[in-house]
Amino acid sequence: MRITVDDLQRPEKVEPFELELDNETVIAFPDPRSLHFTKLLELTDAPPTEQIRIIVGEDFDRLAALPNADGYFFESLMTAYSRHYGAALGALAATSGGR
Repeated sequence: MRITVDDLQRPEKVEPFELELDNETVIAFPDPRSLHFTKLLELTDAPPTEQIRIIVGEDFDRLAALPNADGYFFESLMTAYSRHYGAALGALAATSGGR
């Protein structure tokens, strides 16, 4: 069986996952399936801090500056993120060719 790149379908876009820091600042977390596969591979081997940096990019410093950004916050945030998009990042990276 042979397929072309054009044969590969993307599902409909999911509503974005956003974290509101205040009334004016929102950090958008992309659908992990929309990340380039090389970023997914980076996520597989990256420590948690680097995973967040890869996911939110330039917004990382704003997120890290939050005074309550402790382990409980991080765990709750990542759980909500994974639930929203319907896949845990580690599992997604593994199915995308992670080591």
